Amino acid sequence: MRILKASVAAALTATLALGAAPAAGAQTLASPTALSSQVNVPVPGQVLPGDSVAKRLQAATDRHLADMGHTRNGEAELIANAWAAQAAAGQVEFKAGAGKGTILDNRGEGQVYRFTSADAEARIAWLDREANMAGERHGFGTAVIQQGDTVYLAEFFLGA
Repeated sequence: MRILKASVAAALTATLALGAAPAAGAQTLASPTALSSQVNVPVPGQVLPGDSVAKRLQAATDRHLADMGHTRNGEAELIANAWAAQAAAGQVEFKAGAGKGTILDNRGEGQVYRFTSADAEARIAWLDREANMAGERHGFGTAVIQQGDTVYLAEFFLGA
């Protein structure tokens, strides 16, 4: 069953990405979430009730950065993952809740933020507003790691 769900998720993602038109006579759905709930496979980036504060923070951050005109980038995401892991391992120095990773830091710019769960909730609320368009747009990646009540959020922008 795991393979089937992955296949359905991949097909759903590809269909959404390509904006494919429905086949003649096919049932149309009001939204990707409607299909997602029918097949019990979450849409990538979809936040579900009961998701952790870390997952909701990452989804809100991704949405806000995309609304600013930045685009998701796999390389930037790998670097953000490395930076979040460095933070969780105690290898990032934080000043006022923000720091920088050191892995591939010559590829762009970014930050690692350290939040309590309550501060992460406040950040989610702050991100849930209209975004200003970025003057310069970059490929971005984000990553989160939660350890107890501490949430690390890494944002990385290629070529910034």
